[in-house]
Amino acid sequence: MFGIVLDRASRRSLSLQLADGLRKAVVTGELAPGVRLPPSRQLAAELGISRRLVTDAYEQLTGEGYFETRAGHGTYAAALPPVRAPHASVPGAAPLRRRRPTIRFDFTPGIPDLERFPRQAWRRAADDAISLAQAADLSYGPPRGDVRLRQAISDYLYRFRGLAADPEQICITAGTSHSLSLLSRLLPATTLFCEEPGLTFARDAFASAGFRCRPVHVDAAGALPSGLGEVPRGALFYLTPSHQFPTGALLPLTRRVQFLELAAPAEGLVLEDDYDSEFRFRGSPVPPLASLDAERVVYLGTFSKCLAPFVRVGYLIAPAHLVGPIADLVRRTNLRGSIPHQRTLARFIEEGHLERHIFAMKRRYRARLEAILAFLGARYGDQVRTGGGETGFHLHVRFGGRRFGPAFTDACSAEGLRISSEDEFRAAPSSEGDALVIGYGNVADEKLDEGLELLSALVERHADREMRSP
Repeated sequence: MFGIVLDRASRRSLSLQLADGLRKAVVTGELAPGVRLPPSRQLAAELGISRRLVTDAYEQLTGEGYFETRAGHGTYAAALPPVRAPHASVPGAAPLRRRRPTIRFDFTPGIPDLERFPRQAWRRAADDAISLAQAADLSYGPPRGDVRLRQAISDYLYRFRGLAADPEQICITAGTSHSLSLLSRLLPATTLFCEEPGLTFARDAFASAGFRCRPVHVDAAGALPSGLGEVPRGALFYLTPSHQFPTGALLPLTRRVQFLELAAPAEGLVLEDDYDSEFRFRGSPVPPLASLDAERVVYLGTFSKCLAPFVRVGYLIAPAHLVGPIADLVRRTNLRGSIPHQRTLARFIEEGHLERHIFAMKRRYRARLEAILAFLGARYGDQVRTGGGETGFHLHVRFGGRRFGPAFTDACSAEGLRISSEDEFRAAPSSEGDALVIGYGNVADEKLDEGLELLSALVERHADREMRSP
């Protein structure tokens, strides 16, 4: 793959050889900007090497800027800055790489409306946080995070989710990926049950830490607690019950209780990623799993979806017996956050800016959702089935008889439209593969209709062709 040949007799390590080959593929344009890299497990199998070597190479090239990661979506080839060749003025000189197509319509799921981030309110909160900071606040922060932010999060969760969280059991992290990374390193490596399809970064984090990952199948009502077989002692269940990613299903209360009943006799834990719970358009909110059994659930939250990814603040609410070990791990790895940055967010929440922003965006996201549903209904009628329209800012759309894989999403990127297929969130490709995940958080209102028209044209032009290919 990508012309990579590993020489096992070479004195240069396999990891460095792999990184060299992937780097060359990006520079030469063989790996075009925006193309998704194969999952680490797949590439490792094709090259006959360990998965750790592949993940190490991916991480190295991400750090160097050749790759970029998208939360929940995997690893992609990045666009490199243009390089002026020494003899670029020579007529007929070939360019070093293909130009990355400009993305005009970004339907990537999981990205909120970045244009409407409340910059002025954030700037005022940041100015206050730094001007009022003591000298000690400019040093390394406490391992569990700033106490003021932990209290603000506790108050916010009680108002928004009806969850009574003790601030002493809240640990501030750099986001859900960081929270999962900490847990994967802290908890004994046994078995992780994870949704299929689901967020791939959770599966990858725990697999890299030595966990055996077993799929939890998903139907129209979310993760299925039946048919899992034996649950090993200490097993973990990673779930997105409020808005299953990517299908958008809302897990019924009966199933939530069933997962807790599976975890209890095995002395396991449920890792509850309360994905997109802030933006619920219809019906009454279902209480978090953590409100049903606080000692059996680790609750994961982030501000990347309700504000913006740059905030880089998440949190986990852990059972009391895990709080100390988590803080010790953060202290040992020195991955503590900035106190002024955390105080900025705390003040932003305390002054009501977060809730005002959420309510404003809920109205806007709902209007976009209704426009998409109206377009699909008028264009396809009962040929499509949609899911996940009650919460969040992505829609799961199943086109019966169509096939969407990497060739389709690459063709979309070439036309300036970025979108994801359901298969991107599976450990193994589905035999159906007929679903798209349409994120509408970061699509400008004035571009929505044009973007949907282009998407429809691309579906007609490319999906059937991919379906007929072997």
